[in-house]
Amino acid sequence: MVSTNPFASRQVRPGAIPFQFSAPDSPNLIIERLRESHWRGTIVGPHGSGKSTLLETLSPLWLEQGLTEVRVTLHAGAPNSGELRLPRKEEILVVDGLEQLSWLARRWLLWRCAAANSRLLATCHASLGLPVVFTTEPSPALAEQLAEILQRKTDKLVTAADARMMCESNQADLRETLFQLYHLYESRRKSRPADDPEAKITR
Repeated sequence: MVSTNPFASRQVRPGAIPFQFSAPDSPNLIIERLRESHWRGTIVGPHGSGKSTLLETLSPLWLEQGLTEVRVTLHAGAPNSGELRLPRKEEILVVDGLEQLSWLARRWLLWRCAAANSRLLATCHASLGLPVVFTTEPSPALAEQLAEILQRKTDKLVTAADARMMCESNQADLRETLFQLYHLYESRRKSRPADDPEAKITR
């Protein structure tokens, strides 16, 4: 089997694989919860738990609601909330990393959106004054599932036990878990005996 590293960044970046839901949750259920909360809500979860991936899974569905997505990704040292444009009538503002704004800037943004009846969906690490429409809950079982999905078309060099152990050691941070599984896969791929038929790989 041709083997590339399935845990490479291009394979695990947000949107590369769909967010993995547990029943009965689904993208449409999140949108329904958002609608019930007057189109303002948050996706809450710890660092590396798949919030950005979930936003990518939701992104194609906004058009079905007659909406255009306006995405803003905030990092440390984020701009003042006044620099964030309020969405127009048929837009939804999607803010990835709302907690990066200062308390004052965040409250100002939420006030402006409420006053203008603007649609807003944000990700954050904890509830920040908006209804919670979904909570990401990473787990060792989910890490196993992702490892299985990612290795479907490559040599399976990372086991379910590997994925579980890595996830547990990283306190369920899936981003860091996948990063470490990349190095584990690479190490095992390079350590194969030269006469192993599966050692003939395409980089």
